[in-house]
Amino acid sequence: MRAILCVLIVFLHSNLTSIQNFNDTMMWAVVKIIKEVLSVIIANLAVPLFFVISSMLLYSKEFTWKENIVKKVRSIGLPYFLWNTLLILFYLFVQNIHVLRTYFSDCSTLITQFSWEDWIDAYLGIFNKTHPIIGPFWFLKDLFFMNVLAIVIKRIVDKIPFFSFGVIVLFWIGIFEVPYISNLSVVFFTLGYFLVKYKISVKAIDKINAKEIIALYLLLIILVLKLGSKYFILQNISILFGMLTLIYVSKHLIQSDLFNLFILIAQHSFVIFACHKTLVTIFFRIAFKLLPQILIVELFQYLFIPILTIVCCIILEIIIKKLSPKFCRMLVGGR
Repeated sequence: MRAILCVLIVFLHSNLTSIQNFNDTMMWAVVKIIKEVLSVIIANLAVPLFFVISSMLLYSKEFTWKENIVKKVRSIGLPYFLWNTLLILFYLFVQNIHVLRTYFSDCSTLITQFSWEDWIDAYLGIFNKTHPIIGPFWFLKDLFFMNVLAIVIKRIVDKIPFFSFGVIVLFWIGIFEVPYISNLSVVFFTLGYFLVKYKISVKAIDKINAKEIIALYLLLIILVLKLGSKYFILQNISILFGMLTLIYVSKHLIQSDLFNLFILIAQHSFVIFACHKTLVTIFFRIAFKLLPQILIVELFQYLFIPILTIVCCIILEIIIKKLSPKFCRMLVGGR
């Protein structure tokens, strides 16, 4: 599951284009649908499932608040700080080289012009930006805060489970919001504890008629494509059925020839998560400069660049590990 979700995260941030002049052609419609289904609808399953899995792994064993936070400082806090700092240093270097700036700089403001608010945003994203300088790390930021609140969440759910579930539904449909933490993290991290509390394991999905779930999910994909973002609740329902579908599919991938490939990706998933958005941006900018931006190239870029990104991330971690195993362990939080 970690490997599948990691691949989806890469595709989530690969929905980039430089083509503006083919909106009325059939080929453009096909390319657009492929990208929307994979990068917008299916890829949106990744973060909710990551929260659910992280929550279930935490609550499935006994823990104290202190020991959990000490562990999370090492596994989340330290790599979070190191990777953001490394990207800041990288931008600081390339932004001073004119030839590289176009390809490698992804900051709207030069590092040398950062205000104190920009510096805080680079790590926490609480003033002018909603994400840290490594955009996908908003997940790690929220995950850390949810772990800080883990004991409180457990006690509230244990004391008033039905009321708590109702509140979570209100978060899910956007009635309530928590400042600096996404509703997504609150809903699906708490859902993870509900699953543990009521002993609903992944194996329970085997009891569901998989064909009906998959068929319903495909129908929901068509409806979301047709109706767009106007129907927020429909999108949320599609996420729930998509999660069930993805878990079911993962079981069968274990028995396939692709299993070893997914094990390899899972072993390097943290570095892929940390580096993919920067590399995807770089590769697309190079492609936009060097390749003719026609529809067939557009589709090739979309499908090939995520694969290239994953391969480069795996190679990068192997190199870092060879140069300094200790530093590599710090970068991946001891994983």
